[in-house]
Amino acid sequence: MDFTSNITILALILFFLVYFVIYRYFKENILAINIFVAASSLCMYALWYPPAVLILLFYAVLVRYAGNALYQSGSKALLRALVVLMVVILAFFKYYIFFVVLITRNLSSLMNVFVPLGISFFTCTIIGYFIDIHRKNALPPASLLESILFVSFWPSISSGPILRGGNFFQYVKKREPVTRNTFALSAVLIASGIIKKILIADNLGSFVNWNFAFGVARLDVHEAWATMIGFIGQIYGDFSGYSDMAIGFALLLGFRLPANFNYPYIASSLGELWRRWHMSFSFWLRDYVYIPLGGSRKGRARKYLNLLITFVVSGIWHGTGLNFIIWGSLQGLVISIEDYLGPRYTRLNRYLRRVITFFIFVTAATFFRLDAKHAVTMLSKMFFYDSLNFRLSTASYFMPLLLVFGFVVIDHWLKFYRVNDRGFPEINSKPHVVVILCVLLLLALVFPGQDQPFIYFKF
Repeated sequence: MDFTSNITILALILFFLVYFVIYRYFKENILAINIFVAASSLCMYALWYPPAVLILLFYAVLVRYAGNALYQSGSKALLRALVVLMVVILAFFKYYIFFVVLITRNLSSLMNVFVPLGISFFTCTIIGYFIDIHRKNALPPASLLESILFVSFWPSISSGPILRGGNFFQYVKKREPVTRNTFALSAVLIASGIIKKILIADNLGSFVNWNFAFGVARLDVHEAWATMIGFIGQIYGDFSGYSDMAIGFALLLGFRLPANFNYPYIASSLGELWRRWHMSFSFWLRDYVYIPLGGSRKGRARKYLNLLITFVVSGIWHGTGLNFIIWGSLQGLVISIEDYLGPRYTRLNRYLRRVITFFIFVTAATFFRLDAKHAVTMLSKMFFYDSLNFRLSTASYFMPLLLVFGFVVIDHWLKFYRVNDRGFPEINSKPHVVVILCVLLLLALVFPGQDQPFIYFKF
């Protein structure tokens, strides 16, 4: 769901007008509130593609009844069957074209298969929930209504954060009251998300797309670096902006969700960056892929192999191309090297390590943004270009970088919200922070960039 589109804004205004009326007069009737939120979630998803609601209902039935059977039996075979089923369904929708072309080498044999919006996110949510039920870390839903609400919850359905059943269902049964403090935190999160999306991501996205439109081969060294750093700023603003808004809207509904980003560009290692970036997915990979593989319990060599496999899974989750496998492999390789070097690396100046981490992230991102062939060309432009001479137009290519670094400094230094030790956002109510947030929000409304679709919608 595109939180910044006109139709969604109107839908959200109408939703909250009705919701708070229901909440006021039926505050003690949690069933009525849950029915309204679940029905609204299905309706909002239907705005994208009505038949896709049937998929959500199928998953809801699966979660309700298979989850209950799994909890009662504790069967590993049933757990494996459920996980395989979820992965097969995901693979069919996301990788159908890839496999058909690979096997038949005939594009004419393709059917028109749509990819359900947010399927990667709610698939991870459900797989994690099944595993938690099997581990007795969560209870199965008490009713089909609760299951529908969990699967279709509208703030997170499109691009996360990935939900954890143990956290989510406590609020299904008893909402967190919307106090003055929670309302203020929600307002800060939503405002922060708007700023990141329409002021930063949309403006940088226009710049990045314009450069790529002329072809990677035509970029010089300055343009190549400016474009990729611009993309890093775009994807941060885009994805963390969506996450902030989703968490803020959920808070208005009485659900306190963990933060999904914790100022990743202050990280002094790639491992730390991934503990701060898309945290719901990073921790999902840790708990449901890395640790089941053996984690660090079976020696250093096996630990590094497990890290590599985990990040390759991350790459495949994002897309089918060879570029995503390379991108994931690079993440796992660099994190393994950091771990192997240990104190020999951490003795370096912290700020120097931050710069190294940032440029490694930028370099690897070429394989995230481009297919493998064009990514290699881009890297050759970034590192092996035969001229460093500045042209008159060079300065204009670095103007977006001032936007990136200026906003990142403000965002990471002031911290419009903080992430506490339990991983939940907390408001930063210092007066100068509130003033700057309001000024940036005004700038976002006055100088929005060209509307860009949320990047993670395609995942």
